[in-house]
Amino acid sequence: MSDSKPDWDALIPLLYNEFWAENKAIYTLAGIKPNESETSFTSLRTGKRVPANEAKFAYKHIFDSWTQDSHPYTNTQISTSLSYLSWNSYNKYYYLHWAAQKPFIEVEWLDWAYSEGHLKEDEKRRIAKLIDGNVINVPIKRKRPSKQEPPVEEQQMGETARNNLLLVIGILKTALLDPKLKALPFKDQETLRHWIEQNYVTEGPKLKNKGLAADTLKKLWKDVNPILRQYGIDPEPQKTDE
Repeated sequence: MSDSKPDWDALIPLLYNEFWAENKAIYTLAGIKPNESETSFTSLRTGKRVPANEAKFAYKHIFDSWTQDSHPYTNTQISTSLSYLSWNSYNKYYYLHWAAQKPFIEVEWLDWAYSEGHLKEDEKRRIAKLIDGNVINVPIKRKRPSKQEPPVEEQQMGETARNNLLLVIGILKTALLDPKLKALPFKDQETLRHWIEQNYVTEGPKLKNKGLAADTLKKLWKDVNPILRQYGIDPEPQKTDE
């Protein structure tokens, strides 16, 4: 590698993985590597520590846009490890194709990766053809749900994802039945997500990597809402007493 190019050597091993989990992919697009618990962060370019608030801001900048778009679920060359609770995994070129449609996302290491041969143009074109045949070009305009929508495709759930989902159900049951919690203002899904993270991850039993982080629950709500609508259930009922 020439001296005039940025030092992204820490990124090289990841570039040779075909599939990336969503959370790690988003940090990678931002040029950041988190530790396992996402409590400390380092720059993939310099190896220096990145302040947590700066890393989280960079992550949220991309994550919020990612969760607003639809992503493919049927082509195993594009997506794998799909579940309702754990992070999905997509081909690395799919993330790059998606990010290229977002003018506000700059992947600083992209030119370096191609010029150094860690990414391949022919593989980029192959995945692009698959994407064009399997997903609508992003950004995708959301449509109002209707009774004519096709049924939600069922996905195989692994034991870990199943246990994590049961854990969420148990916590929600506790929130509904515990008299001490009846006064809590669960006014929307975001309030509920952050309450679970605060009381079961940050504090309380401190259940790390169990699908209880607010960002993970946001993804779960997103997956659950179409299923509720399929059965005629409003996922966000409006208050009628105001």
